[in-house]
Amino acid sequence: MAHFQRPERGHFGEYDVDSKLAVGSVWRMRVPLGNASGVEVAIYGADGLTVRSNNPDVVSLSTSERQEGGCRVLRLVGRVSGTSMIEAGVWDAGASRWAPGSPWVSLQAQATILSGTTNGDNLIYLQSPHMALNASGSSVTYSMKYSSTIAPGTLPRDVIGKVAHTLKHLVFSSHGRIKHDNGQILDSEIEIGSGLWRADTLLFSQLKSHMAGGVIWLGGCALGNDNEGNIERARTSGCYVVAPIMYMINERRGVIHRPKGAVDMFERYGPKVFTPNGSTTSWVGFLGLKHTLGFSW
Repeated sequence: MAHFQRPERGHFGEYDVDSKLAVGSVWRMRVPLGNASGVEVAIYGADGLTVRSNNPDVVSLSTSERQEGGCRVLRLVGRVSGTSMIEAGVWDAGASRWAPGSPWVSLQAQATILSGTTNGDNLIYLQSPHMALNASGSSVTYSMKYSSTIAPGTLPRDVIGKVAHTLKHLVFSSHGRIKHDNGQILDSEIEIGSGLWRADTLLFSQLKSHMAGGVIWLGGCALGNDNEGNIERARTSGCYVVAPIMYMINERRGVIHRPKGAVDMFERYGPKVFTPNGSTTSWVGFLGLKHTLGFSW
């Protein structure tokens, strides 16, 4: 099914993910004004389809595009403040209109002023005290003041029980798995030990006494798409939870060791932030809390 998604790399806007059409599918994005080079969005399953802006005076669509991982990557430019729909389908050139049944997929593009705060693909350095829980066999290992490798089959209560120190940051390195069916995310798994699912969220309450107000970094592919699960993880732990909506692609073979205190929550992974009060905040807004929460890049 054709759908819009965040590109893996390139010129980023701000993306709102609902995962209704596919895991990571985007329904709305913000396009900055005053940026002549524009920002990009990817569309999957649109080979041979026409893609148009229904209001090019607000958001125009560049004629140049590129290919990335089976997707067409489109360049959008914000002209004046307002909203345009980026639509894809079959265009009837003879009648200068969409063919019956088209467009088949659309994206709401809002042209607005963005703050421009970004960390790009820079490593994020965390203030100590911090801890890493690395799944055995993970291709990326994090090194913190306290670090532990979690053996396969370790029970959820024993995974969380490893946290026995006062912390500002807790980092997980694992695979991530989303259970998705018919446009709805049903569950997510932090694939560490025997796995941490939504059903294990109550265990996160044990973290409150060690790190309430701190940050839990979930280094697992696509885990940020589970709004319900991550909101509960954040609320139950009293912490911010940061998780990527995209796949965390490792471009080198073998095991990658990050510098001590560093996490690779790159902007291209589409980090999503869940707050201790049970809501979400933008990546830009979260980066603005760097002094309060204790991190830099």
